[in-house]
Amino acid sequence: SQLAKISLNGSTPLINSSGQLYISNISQSTFTNAGGDNLWSNAANWSAGIPTDNNAKVTVDADLIVDSNKTVAQIKNNNSTSAASVTITATNNSVLTITGSGVTQPIQNNKSGGSLDFDLPVVFDSSDNATETLRFNSGADQSITFSSSLTLNDPLTVSGVNKNHDLNLDGSLLGSGNLILGAKTQANFGASYDGSSYAGTLTTAGGGGNTNNQVTIISNVSDDGTFLKSGGLLNVTKDGAKITVNGANTLKGNIAVGDYNPTLTINKNQSAVGTITMGSGTLNLSLDGDVTSVAFADNSSSDWGTGSLVITNAANNEVSFGTDANGLTESQLAQITLGGVTPVINSSGQLSTA
Repeated sequence: SQLAKISLNGSTPLINSSGQLYISNISQSTFTNAGGDNLWSNAANWSAGIPTDNNAKVTVDADLIVDSNKTVAQIKNNNSTSAASVTITATNNSVLTITGSGVTQPIQNNKSGGSLDFDLPVVFDSSDNATETLRFNSGADQSITFSSSLTLNDPLTVSGVNKNHDLNLDGSLLGSGNLILGAKTQANFGASYDGSSYAGTLTTAGGGGNTNNQVTIISNVSDDGTFLKSGGLLNVTKDGAKITVNGANTLKGNIAVGDYNPTLTINKNQSAVGTITMGSGTLNLSLDGDVTSVAFADNSSSDWGTGSLVITNAANNEVSFGTDANGLTESQLAQITLGGVTPVINSSGQLSTA
């Protein structure tokens, strides 16, 4: 009973045969907020005490405030005990690092219809060679949101059990690890998203056309922000991806289609899109009726393989490549249809059917 009144580094200690106090290694604990202040550092808030192991598996049942830098292997909620909405914030500029050590799903939303929101800097820094997955494990419209920053030092795959799940990115994406959007992923890039410093590749790795495995990307990045930076890459590795860009001048990087058939819908003008590369696939490019200009870089040196660029809902001179008639090769022009017709390119690099 006396030991229970002692706190050692935030945890209730044990006593060895020499009368010395020590903390048992706590590698698994649930944050319940039984202490009422939402603080990570309050042992009363944890079912088994404050996690003391950098490889700990943490379950979060209630809103959590991380009040010093923490490293864990896994963080998740629980379908039966967690609140429908759990938000993790920070004080003291604290950072949460997730390693995936000993697990294959380091970030899980297990609450049916629940939201798990990370409103603090999160670093994913894997110590394993296995494929690591951010996983939506239950039904209904689950969401996981990163609204401060997410740093990927290693690749992270996203997948779920149906395509109603929402991965929301509304802060900075940093690091050089690839973000791999696997089967049944809807990724929403919010108004405040900033991809200007992201050195990795956005990869669509789900597929199956219009099936439940489809990957959907929706960019609502504010006008003149950065969804895909100049030199950045959106790499399509499965069929059926649907990509929608709603903010003006936010798509600045390159698109690799490979042998697949994604749809890219542009709903506002884009002044500086990068290059397209293709294998045998088809990029279906659709423009909103209010769009008057989608300007790609000079693509004459890009490998278009045997692929096709199918442009719909675009008027003459609204889609351009480079700044002159050399922005495309003759063979590339032959791989394009504009409103069902093979276009020509004018001295300003603009495509038209006449």
